[in-house]
Amino acid sequence: MSLQSDKKNVLMIAYHFPPARGSGVQRTLSFCRNLPNFGWQPQILSVNPRAYPNQGDDQLTDIPPQANVQRAFSLDAAKDLAIKGRYLGITAIPDRYSSWWLWAVPKAMEMIKQTRPDIIWATYPIATSLLIAHTIHKKTAIPWIADFRDPMFYNSQAEDALTKKIYAKIEKQTIESCQKIITTTQGHSQLYQQKYPHLNKNHWQVIANGYDEEIFAKVEKNLPAKKQNQKITILHSGTLYMGDENRTPQPLFAAIAKLKQNQQINSQNLKIIFRASGCEQTIQNMIATQNIADIVILKPAIPYNKAIEELLQVDGLLLLQGKNYNHQVPAKLYEYLRAKKPFLALTDPQGDTAKTMQEAGINTIAPLHDQQKIASGLLELINSINTNTPNLAKQTTLNNLSRLAGAKKLAMVFAGIVNKD
Repeated sequence: MSLQSDKKNVLMIAYHFPPARGSGVQRTLSFCRNLPNFGWQPQILSVNPRAYPNQGDDQLTDIPPQANVQRAFSLDAAKDLAIKGRYLGITAIPDRYSSWWLWAVPKAMEMIKQTRPDIIWATYPIATSLLIAHTIHKKTAIPWIADFRDPMFYNSQAEDALTKKIYAKIEKQTIESCQKIITTTQGHSQLYQQKYPHLNKNHWQVIANGYDEEIFAKVEKNLPAKKQNQKITILHSGTLYMGDENRTPQPLFAAIAKLKQNQQINSQNLKIIFRASGCEQTIQNMIATQNIADIVILKPAIPYNKAIEELLQVDGLLLLQGKNYNHQVPAKLYEYLRAKKPFLALTDPQGDTAKTMQEAGINTIAPLHDQQKIASGLLELINSINTNTPNLAKQTTLNNLSRLAGAKKLAMVFAGIVNKD
């Protein structure tokens, strides 16, 4: 296909892209949609859909028709190299899709021959995307940018010695060979600046995940009338990562049980939904142990636009983020802010999640492991819903957190590198 001649080109390497599902898809997809507004035409190099463990076609129509999307074959070690459900760890280093590199590099070189990009952008947490970008950079000398949605630092601290060594090597190679590192939070950026003090501060750029105003506006336009219901509905949307005690809902469930026991809440006036938690059986057992199955309900994953619709229709929201992740902000936080619903965040008041909320003018925060403060926070949330006195994000903050604003920042980063060269 021909690309518009008045735009510069960027090759974007991303594992997560429709038809994959999950929050990781939204960042690359929104850049793909919005960068043309600022003079950049994306070319997307992703993976063959067979490598996605969870997929659906609901966001394929959100890919702009002018986008040049190419896909390279990849095995999934957990699926394709497993025997009786088990596979060798070496086949999944640095990740389960390491074979993607073999097919992606030649595919990228073909794309470059057709329309030489001015810059290369690759996104982590799939580390293989960084290896692909680094290889192409070495072959072509095209400048490249690494986008860290999560800190590689955490994976380089893995208990397995080989994994730790390889991640540390990829991290160092990436940071020292690319022209810019983009992180999603200030805390994440500061962590790396402390680890690599010899690099200029201009080497780092923060671009938050944000929310997609175009999708919210489209969903709001077709939002069905809300059903009249005396029962308050509170929602947690997305994965809970049950293998990590720093993200456990156990203290929350204990707080709900205590409030129920004290007759401060009941199933006639409250329903709490956990949508697409990713660990239903474990959570169901916790719920049963606390005897709160009449209040707490698990529901399966739904298409992204339907998930946004649900955010807009419930009465309140819940967010869980443990202290060990103080340098990360869940992508759903920005969608929570844009949904303009009152919500309670169970997180460390000193972390980046809490700081982002406070900058938006929201202070409904309780530590994830403090049962008593969680109970008080829940009652405060319920009261704000009942009295229609929600604590909502400031519009000026929301404007700065849109995906469109993020794409503008990224375009400025691209321009600064290309014009400098």
